[in-house]
Amino acid sequence: MKFIFCSPGKRLSYILYLLLAYFLLVMWSPVRGQAKAPLQVSDRLPDLRLSGVMDYSSPTVSLADFRGKLLILDFWASWCGPCVKMIPVLDSLQRQFEGKIQILSITYQSEKEIRSFFSKYDRRNPKRIGIPGITGDTVMSRLFEHSSVPHYVWVDGSGVVRAITGMQELTPANVKKMLSGTMPVMAQKSDEKKIPYSAYWPLMLNGNGGDGSNMLYHSLFTAYTPGIGFGHSILRDSTSHFRITVRNCERAWFFKIAHAVNGVPFSEANTVFQVRDKGRLTSSLVGGPYEKWLQSGNGFCYELAVGLDQEKQAFKLMQRDLEMFFPEYTSAVEKRDTACLALKRISTARALASSGGKTVLDLGPYEWKVSNASVGQIVRRLNYFQRLNTMVVDQTGYTGKMDMLLTAGWSDLKALNSELAKYGFVLEPVQAPIELLVIRDRK
Repeated sequence: MKFIFCSPGKRLSYILYLLLAYFLLVMWSPVRGQAKAPLQVSDRLPDLRLSGVMDYSSPTVSLADFRGKLLILDFWASWCGPCVKMIPVLDSLQRQFEGKIQILSITYQSEKEIRSFFSKYDRRNPKRIGIPGITGDTVMSRLFEHSSVPHYVWVDGSGVVRAITGMQELTPANVKKMLSGTMPVMAQKSDEKKIPYSAYWPLMLNGNGGDGSNMLYHSLFTAYTPGIGFGHSILRDSTSHFRITVRNCERAWFFKIAHAVNGVPFSEANTVFQVRDKGRLTSSLVGGPYEKWLQSGNGFCYELAVGLDQEKQAFKLMQRDLEMFFPEYTSAVEKRDTACLALKRISTARALASSGGKTVLDLGPYEWKVSNASVGQIVRRLNYFQRLNTMVVDQTGYTGKMDMLLTAGWSDLKALNSELAKYGFVLEPVQAPIELLVIRDRK
């Protein structure tokens, strides 16, 4: 045996060297085992520990806890209609295959937002079992990049990703096949790669990077364009222009926006189609099938930008553009007697008053919170920002401001009327003259 003697300075350096070597040895194995991001089908899901867990036995969860079961990751958001529609479907699958599968919901939204949503949802759906969920997610969404929700990832009992699908594939038959070891035939969800986009800058001009400061007038129309999402914006932009932008929308939406009232587009409830083939203008499909329908010649992009001095003429200019882009149709706003709902005052027993302050109009499907708002503001919000199937007219004769707190919303008219009655109001079916957007075939 040999003994090595060295100076205190060298001894300290040697010790530090050993500590560094030990640290690298300990850290090397986990790093080596990490999966690349984003993960694809046939990749292995890493054994991550996640926080922000709801409806589970602990506030954190390790993905390794679900080894031996079919794990279905449900990426969702409370504002997403199809996601909310899938809640009872996922609940049913978890019940039916209890002990064999585990559904784990994942959202970027905060725990506070999600608990608030479910406190309202559960009042109308008391039998929900409560699937474990991750809130405030920043990790899993990087592992499984996606541009739309709902988004589902199927992971087998050994931790291997077997499929990435849309909502149509979440069926008992597919789960049974997966559990039996047979890979079901399922359409794989392929999200488009995100492209940087800002509604406050010119669309598709120098890669959406130029300031457009010398632009006097800009009108653009394209076919479906992958990567920039869906929707529309009406705003004064960063270059002192008034801009109407439509991204990957169906034909009907262009007419609804072009005839907007005070910047608010028409809705399904006040649009009439007098055409031979309504299916070219709009579709009832959702999720992946709807995206494919748009991509197959039914989705378009448009942008109109004018100086602020021409803002009042912008919508007329858009209507003129539509005559060129969609010459097979005409559109006009007409006043017609129409079946709708009337908000009426049935009692003055309760004095209506507002405590003042900021106006709040939170008219959700399960709860209404109103502060310092008029009846006109409530009706406008219902007609243009909520998912009602019919228009609402104001027949109350009440012009003041008021506060209301209702434990029901527009998803249940009977329950909503029961709550409205406490304030002396009711929503009743009537025939009333309202302005409708009428889209016709051009003769």
